[in-house]
Amino acid sequence: MAILINRRDIEPFLRLEEAVPAVEAAFKAAGQGIADLALAIKVHEIALKKGLGKEIEI
Repeated sequence: MAILINRRDIEPFLRLEEAVPAVEAAFKAAGQGIADLALAIKVHEIALKKGLGKEIEI
């Protein structure tokens, strides 16, 4: 089962410190046990803050 994610739907979460629990809960509610995605988003957010990454399209 694939889940399509629109960037505009999750963009507010990409900038919040509370992003990981919110995204993880959303995916669990959708039947996806993928906390790894939430962690990847959080790591990417930290990299952006430190100037180590670049914006990506989701």
